[in-house]
Amino acid sequence: PEGTDGRYRGQLDPNANASGKGIFDYRSGFTFVGEFKKGKFVKGAYYRGNEVRGTMKDGNWDQKGIDKSLVKEFPYDMHLYSRLNKTKKSMVVEGPQIDEPETFSVFCCI
Repeated sequence: PEGTDGRYRGQLDPNANASGKGIFDYRSGFTFVGEFKKGKFVKGAYYRGNEVRGTMKDGNWDQKGIDKSLVKEFPYDMHLYSRLNKTKKSMVVEGPQIDEPETFSVFCCI
């Protein structure tokens, strides 16, 4: 979506563009949870971990602060689990579940 490096998880349109509900994980560690249309962000909330950093409505970032109704509509509750072994530390990240699993797809933009 929008030409940014990261990974999209969510619904796709017939042309394999992000469309519908989804999650975009930026390489920088930020996450956008929301609605997409033709590969563009439409509305949702922008997170760093569990902290809300911004919200978007009608394709525009909210300049007046965080819209709490969008945070409620598009929550992101990230849980980190770690396991240690003798040589390295590995991490498993679990994110929110998306309704309608039959339409869930993975699309990678790098």
